[in-house]
Amino acid sequence: MSYIQLRHRRPFDASTERFIELLEKYPHVPPVEIEEMVGLYSRLTILDLGLLSSDSSLSLPLDSFVAKHSQRLKSWWKDHLVFAVTMIGTLALLVGLAAFAFR
Repeated sequence: MSYIQLRHRRPFDASTERFIELLEKYPHVPPVEIEEMVGLYSRLTILDLGLLSSDSSLSLPLDSFVAKHSQRLKSWWKDHLVFAVTMIGTLALLVGLAAFAFR
């Protein structure tokens, strides 16, 4: 499936479009644009990553980019995981306190 076909199935937002534009030139991207790609990567949704990975012309540059810059790429799910664990812990504490107070 080509990038053109992907765009017709699901329109990408401006930051994803820019990431794709840079990815199409990767690895021949200047360092300034590499920094931009690293920043844009954190805004990609799981669906966007899946669609980009399924595109035969983008999957190899994407894999190469992720492999080379994996230490610098921020995954949004890690932030959400920390938030979820914190909220579950807080909820458990409140339930415990409420159970203790009302017995």
